[in-house]
Amino acid sequence: MIETLFALMVIGFVVGFVFSMPTAGPISILVVSNTLHDQRKRAMFIAIGGAIVDFIYIFIMVFGFTRLLTSHQWIISYILLIGAIFIFIQAVKLLRYHVKISNGNGSDSVVDTALIKKIRHHHGLYTGFFVNLLNPTIIFGWMISSLVILSFAASNGVNVGGMEYVFLNNVEEIKDQAVFKNSEPENLVEQMEKKKHEPQPHTFHQVINSLDYALSVAFGTVVWFYLLTGLLKRHKDKIPEQFFNYLVHGLAVFLFLISGYLLFDSLKLFHII
Repeated sequence: MIETLFALMVIGFVVGFVFSMPTAGPISILVVSNTLHDQRKRAMFIAIGGAIVDFIYIFIMVFGFTRLLTSHQWIISYILLIGAIFIFIQAVKLLRYHVKISNGNGSDSVVDTALIKKIRHHHGLYTGFFVNLLNPTIIFGWMISSLVILSFAASNGVNVGGMEYVFLNNVEEIKDQAVFKNSEPENLVEQMEKKKHEPQPHTFHQVINSLDYALSVAFGTVVWFYLLTGLLKRHKDKIPEQFFNYLVHGLAVFLFLISGYLLFDSLKLFHII
């Protein structure tokens, strides 16, 4: 049991850290843009808010949440639609930002009172929370990445408590859904089905294992963003201010594309297109 918990802790941290590195996701874009605006604390609140949702999604999808989404596909349609609108609004706000490098002490000329700073920082927590909450495609991203890494670890003799088959069953539930745009899930399922299935962990062990794994993934994402924001804050004064304006506005364009992608998926599930 202890061996399994330790293995899941290490694997979860690695998954959270590594799969948070791509900068094209909405959370990454908001974290980077806020850090460039000398608001590292708010950026970290955004990262923590997103990590909370990662933890919730990873934990509950082990217990049949994917079956709920599969049998009630209209839920995905509405969540995607709301998410597209929410991310579009964030993109508009980001596009209107103009980076102004301060003296490096973390001050913000617009936010000049401790109370308003506190509200802005906590607003970042809510922003990160709802950006991820309204982007259900991250469920499938974490599911596939978890299946790949846990299966790889198990095939190399690491005791992961049968959790790889828990994720396999969830992937099998939703592999035919519209959110999958390539054959990777099907190929993964075919490869796993060729292997001998081990029994899934007992319910109590499954709860403990999934809590351990989900917490470790969330912690890994927060650690990555902490290091990323620290790196950006430390070196941003060495780069021309205009470069950051171009970068932030470019990231805003990425958010518009993500919003359009979610809207397209939503309309497709509504059978409008």
